[in-house]
Amino acid sequence: MLSSSTCLCRKQAHVRLPEAGTRCARQPGLGCPSVATSTRRPHVAHSQSVVPGTRAKVVAASSAAPAGAIAYPGGRPGPLEWLRQRLSSPYDTEIFTVATPAFAGLALEPVVSAFNAGLVGHLGTLQLSAVSLGTTALNSFTFLFSFLIFLTVPDIAAAAGKGDEDEVSRVVCRSVWVALACGLTVSAAVFCNAATIVNALHPPEPTVAALATTYMQVRSLGIPAALLGFVATGVFRGFKDTRTPLFGVATSVAVSFGLHVLLLNVLHLDVWGAAAASLAASLCSCGVMMGLIARTGRVRRRHLLTPPAWADVSPLLQRGAVLSFKNMVAFGMILFASTLCVRMGAAFQASFEVIRQLWMLSMPMFECFNVATQSLCAAALGREDRDTARALLGRLLTLGMGVGAVVGLLVWAAHGPLIAFFTSDPAVVAHVMVSLPLICIFFPIDAAGSILDGSLLAAKQSNYTAAVQIVGSVVQYGLLMYVAAGSGGHVTTLSIWVAIKVMSFVRFGGGALRNYASPKSAYAPLPPAPPTEDEAEGEAEGPGAGPAAATAPAVVETAATATATAASSASRASVSDGEEGAAALAAAAVEEAAAEEEGNKQQGQQQGQEGRRALLPQPATVGAGVAATTAAAAAVAAAAAAATIATSAAPGAAG
Repeated sequence: MLSSSTCLCRKQAHVRLPEAGTRCARQPGLGCPSVATSTRRPHVAHSQSVVPGTRAKVVAASSAAPAGAIAYPGGRPGPLEWLRQRLSSPYDTEIFTVATPAFAGLALEPVVSAFNAGLVGHLGTLQLSAVSLGTTALNSFTFLFSFLIFLTVPDIAAAAGKGDEDEVSRVVCRSVWVALACGLTVSAAVFCNAATIVNALHPPEPTVAALATTYMQVRSLGIPAALLGFVATGVFRGFKDTRTPLFGVATSVAVSFGLHVLLLNVLHLDVWGAAAASLAASLCSCGVMMGLIARTGRVRRRHLLTPPAWADVSPLLQRGAVLSFKNMVAFGMILFASTLCVRMGAAFQASFEVIRQLWMLSMPMFECFNVATQSLCAAALGREDRDTARALLGRLLTLGMGVGAVVGLLVWAAHGPLIAFFTSDPAVVAHVMVSLPLICIFFPIDAAGSILDGSLLAAKQSNYTAAVQIVGSVVQYGLLMYVAAGSGGHVTTLSIWVAIKVMSFVRFGGGALRNYASPKSAYAPLPPAPPTEDEAEGEAEGPGAGPAAATAPAVVETAATATATAASSASRASVSDGEEGAAALAAAAVEEAAAEEEGNKQQGQQQGQEGRRALLPQPATVGAGVAATTAAAAAVAAAAAAATIATSAAPGAAG
């Protein structure tokens, strides 16, 4: 009958042998229930002196494959296994748990925006140019206050971690009051000055200017709702909830889709209808999100009805001012580029809008990894686990750049139907085809820059992120002004998008430099801690003292175990076995103790050699070695004494 014990040729550590009578199949006459992991390792035969019913411990003479390794010829994984190991990571489940809902939320709005732009584009090139101009200007005002997302998240997370429901309510209501005050002020300013803003962009066609002014006035009424939506998103992300905001996004998508079809295709309300549909979608989405927050009971009425003190609001505004300036510079660059297109004519502006819509449509596929980076890396850094944070960042960069490359290939492969969805104007299509290859090539770099930005926000280094953004924008402005001046004011869509993509290189380079080459990196390994007093005293005694001194107690314990085993074996033999059985048990105990003593001796010799190479032996080392030798001798003597007792007791048991 085969034993269930693991074969000696399977592992390197101490393993148990099969019971006697088992033979190994790898050598003539020997059997083994296990199979070796590599045919290159020499096989060590099992001991033949083990008596039935007993087991012994031995040290394997051959090295074994690491745990979990796949058995392939030569010890190497096959190509499919190698590919699987490279494409998978233990962090993937956690990453996609966070990134998937974020992708759904980020992808729905651009899809609807692209659909709406397609409906407007079929109204005419002038209408598409006006909507593009108005949307760009409105976004530049709205996203100045996107700090309401990024600064609400850590405050909510800190209050939730403490279990302080009142603090959660105060943070939510403070952000709501700031959003309402800023939103109403900006909304009134844009509504009253829409014509001035449009004229400052110098559209060449009067029709475009008039349509853009109407669009901005209607859409400006939804700015407070947009800012409240920022607050709601930040609150849910603070609770690590990326699923609930999907209800608000779904509401916006449904309302926008339905009203655009109704107002444009059925009622033929032109640009005014497109603006009204977008406004209604923003208001409905905000109502759903704020209702979900109120339903959770996280908002106290006394906090909501009482304006917060200036001392509570000013820190939020001060931190938000830095991020707002960054956003203002970034969107100012987009607005400047759009202005240059407007001056070149409606076809240029329409082509700029088509490419922007394609980029916005593709961005969520890798922008969701930015959200995952902020969440997961922030959690790891909060635990001061830099190794995990660095590993997560590396994996996220790999996934993001890989997805970016695939997206670029897909967009270029399907560019014909995608462009035809927005416009059929041959002039617009020609301008788009000039710049689209550049956009597709830069998708992986865009993904890496976005993820590195998220890593800096997770490390609470938003000031550095803002500085990188500002430097990149200055380079962009200089490049565009040089191109415009050198061509007499006549630029191409390709030159504009080349200048815009400079920011991708700056974001990527700045983030990589900070995270991987700067002493201020939050992802660099922590320096080793200074030695404690006990460790310092151990080092003063000599390099060989510690290991040898640690070996002696272990050997003494082995001796005691061997003595107890021998005595127990002798006792069992005196009751149930005969003289031969008792002698065999004692011999097995002696063999086990000898094997343990030999292994400890080899370990002690190796450690002693390492100590002598560094420093001459200290008295503590010599004393520990003597103790180890004495304990080993005691183990052998005890086992021999037990064998003698067992032999003398056997005749009595037989009688």
